Amino acid sequence: MVAEGACGQGEKMTTTTRTSTLLTPYLCVSDARRAMDWYRAVFAAQVRGEPYVMDDGRIGHAQLDLGGAALMLADEFPEVDVEAPPSSGPRSVTLNLQLGDVDAVLRRARENGAPKVWDAEDKPYGRSGRFDDPMTKVSKVYFAFSLVCEVGGACFGAVNGCPCCGSGGC
Repeated sequence: MVAEGACGQGEKMTTTTRTSTLLTPYLCVSDARRAMDWYRAVFAAQVRGEPYVMDDGRIGHAQLDLGGAALMLADEFPEVDVEAPPSSGPRSVTLNLQLGDVDAVLRRARENGAPKVWDAEDKPYGRSGRFDDPMTKVSKVYFAFSLVCEVGGACFGAVNGCPCCGSGGC
């Protein structure tokens, strides 16, 4: 089923009924413009559409494409209880992002000021590394994976099937 209507900004909107569930991270950051620049530098992220800029200059909504994965973010809005995490304290969120070149992403994270970067390691499920994300301070750690394929065997981490041998994945 497809329903069409008008968006608030004069664009055509199409709504499609989904048969699966989709979960997209939506981050509150202390400086959305800086965060967008950082994600572009580290992940080669692309901005999807134009960010919504509020009358006071804050970013009310922005969406990035990280190799086909969506990441949404906005500046803080304490007047409606939307605030970035504190600068200290325990980490409560981990995001898993499958990438083609873990080492390059970790190098770019280090070059762009990630406060802590762990070296990549070869694991049974692929090459893996992680770093603390300075844009959301302590609330998030990124894990980056390069997939490992045993042609004709199990492909660890390939949710939608193995990209190199075409098997069904995990």
